[in-house]
Amino acid sequence: MEKRSPKLRTFVLYITMLSVLWLMFVFIVFTLTALDDSRSREVMDQNVRFAYQKHDIPRKPVNLSTALARPHDVNRILPGKLGTGVYFAPQTDEEMRLVAEGYEKYAFNQYVSDMISVHRTLQDLRHQSCREKAYFQPLPSTSVIIVFHNEALSTLLRTVYSVLENTPAELLQEILLVDDFSSYRMLDIH
Repeated sequence: MEKRSPKLRTFVLYITMLSVLWLMFVFIVFTLTALDDSRSREVMDQNVRFAYQKHDIPRKPVNLSTALARPHDVNRILPGKLGTGVYFAPQTDEEMRLVAEGYEKYAFNQYVSDMISVHRTLQDLRHQSCREKAYFQPLPSTSVIIVFHNEALSTLLRTVYSVLENTPAELLQEILLVDDFSSYRMLDIH
């Protein structure tokens, strides 16, 4: 046993050194990938500009086109405008019953949700640099997939209209609604 002890110590030392090296490597990789390196973004933007100039690609910003279904005149006094809360106190027994049914069925106040317009506007909460970022064509069009299960019709419609009203027309190829085995027949769209 005495002869194995130096080999065992050597083996443990090698394993320890390898583990420390591995941890240092992982730390360095995660540190480098997590850094917000604005210089690398500038270099990337310069490379993109050079590619556009070299290949004579038109530089038309895509974010300026109108959306597919943006309403021209949105009523600003509707409930839920700009994402604000809606205060509602049921006045009749029928309203109280409908509010209770909504909470029981969907776990939120569906009665008030039905009052909010499908054309509700929301505040733009993106970071300033995201708002100022310009993307140039050609950008690929995209499909938006909305998966739902026993969703209230008002919230589902608001989601669809939000995509239609806030997406540039040339970027939206299709909207796919995927019913994940809903049991509510109101959503039966076969």
